[in-house]
Amino acid sequence: IQVPHFTEEIAKTVSKGKNAPSTLAAFIQKTAEERKALCSDLDAEQMLDVEAFSEHVSHMELTATVKVEEENEIVVHDIATVVIELRRNNLKEGETAGLVHAPLFPDAKYEEWWLFLVEGAHSRIISFERVRKTDKLIQEKMRFQLSRPGKHRLELHAICDSYAGLDQKVVLEFNVLQENDPAVKREIIVHKEDEDIDLHPTLFQQFMGDFGHEEESEDEDEEDNSKKKGDADTQAPAPKIEEVEDDNDEDASSESSSDSD
Repeated sequence: IQVPHFTEEIAKTVSKGKNAPSTLAAFIQKTAEERKALCSDLDAEQMLDVEAFSEHVSHMELTATVKVEEENEIVVHDIATVVIELRRNNLKEGETAGLVHAPLFPDAKYEEWWLFLVEGAHSRIISFERVRKTDKLIQEKMRFQLSRPGKHRLELHAICDSYAGLDQKVVLEFNVLQENDPAVKREIIVHKEDEDIDLHPTLFQQFMGDFGHEEESEDEDEEDNSKKKGDADTQAPAPKIEEVEDDNDEDASSESSSDSD
């Protein structure tokens, strides 16, 4: 019932017969003549709406690959990257998807897609991503660590939140090697940017350098103060000592003179 003028009866009729579409994606990917043959209960004007809808809904194509960036092999404990492309084949270059065809929905809405990376054997979700872009080509990346060697089988699901029957799925199969496998040949590549980083002091070195400089400055200040104090003591004149006659001596001299008289 997402297609204009479709009822439950028409939907059942369209989905029956040889080469009948079982999903919305399969219906919109058919040619206009094939859709016209399937929708024999609709008149010409109604079919115009059906064709407009079929061209408007995203003809989404999902592709994905697994790799380890800048490496030729996939080795246990590596960080694997899933490179994902979502392509709307109904759009031309530079075009973007319009609003969702939802006449009964209260607000204007754009398509959103959810990406789920699942380990097939256990249906365990490894990673997920929400995609809101409306461009013709959408590129995304998912990263996860490989914890075990051997064969892996993952499933990537792209689920549309606006239309039922547009969901896509791809299976990713790859082999993970042991670190000591003879087939593993890796070179340690040091990039120029990393070499330049080594020329700069670390945060700890910067901190210790500033801390040591502060200590040296304090020591120099104390040394300068001590030197200035020593120079001041050397240059200061010795205090003048004045001779003060003792009153007792004067009294003694007076008594001696009186006796002699």
